[in-house]
Amino acid sequence: MSIQQYLFDLEILVKRVPKTKTGELAKAMYIRSLTFFGNDPKDHLSTLRDSYLKAYLLAETPTYLPELWNRNLSELETLVQSLNPSRKIFVFSRLAETANALGYSHREYVNQAYEWLPKASWKGRSRLVISLSTLGHIEEALSISRQLKPHLRATTLAEASAMNPGVEILLREAIEATKKVENTVRRIVAISRLLKSYYMFDRYSSELFAEKICEKLSPVLTEVDAFLSLLVARNLAEASMHTASIKLYVSAKNYLQQNLTLNNDIEELLVQTALRAEGLDKALEMAYMSPRSWYLVPSLLSYAITSGYFNKTTLSIVKQHLEKKNPH
Repeated sequence: MSIQQYLFDLEILVKRVPKTKTGELAKAMYIRSLTFFGNDPKDHLSTLRDSYLKAYLLAETPTYLPELWNRNLSELETLVQSLNPSRKIFVFSRLAETANALGYSHREYVNQAYEWLPKASWKGRSRLVISLSTLGHIEEALSISRQLKPHLRATTLAEASAMNPGVEILLREAIEATKKVENTVRRIVAISRLLKSYYMFDRYSSELFAEKICEKLSPVLTEVDAFLSLLVARNLAEASMHTASIKLYVSAKNYLQQNLTLNNDIEELLVQTALRAEGLDKALEMAYMSPRSWYLVPSLLSYAITSGYFNKTTLSIVKQHLEKKNPH
């Protein structure tokens, strides 16, 4: 099935979304996919009632369609004022990343995010740490990270390191922060995430770590075990450690197949992990089979975009396909 067909089917699904927060999120993820594949999201954005989701997409979508930059900036000026401090940081951080990707100066937006830091929650601080890392301001990122509780600092730096593999100082700080996490589950999750960067420096040790994690998480005996196994499997798959990832994925999937109804979060994680374990078509088939397909399908495509599964090559191929279908 072509991407164009996926988007057509997705539009039909999105018309079924309930008027809830989850429904708004499903629409937002649909809009992300739509824009990523070259479609102007203006009409769809106007239907979003959630101001934060709309603001975040306005900040993000020029990454995929640069011609949206000026129009979106103009709309953001008013919209962002209504958001709480942490959400302002999320939006300005994303705006800085988009500006940087387009070759514009990003410091103005970083400074605007900084303004709200004193009033922000840990989530806002964590988001700014990740953004600063991505933008190359490593020392600033590390300074803010020290304001976080040990387990939150470890999780944040592991994520920052995973998003910027090859930055050795980030990896070192993430490893040291993870060593200070007392909770075993939190430590395992952090390690599985930072392995994406560690794998570039020491492939052999990374594989050993992954094997030990698999041993720790076996067997899958409860729904909680299944969720943790899928979360770690997704992280390992993104780190290109597919053998260990598939072991965990299969164990969790086999356990979950014994249950007639799945927890919403587990079902979403199962479909996302299936993307690299079984491929896009199989993962989409699983999503379409669910009563919550109106949420799971846009969630899967959105994850494929944000996790890098759909890369620039994918985008180029799809755009060529669309141009053949719709010649100017």
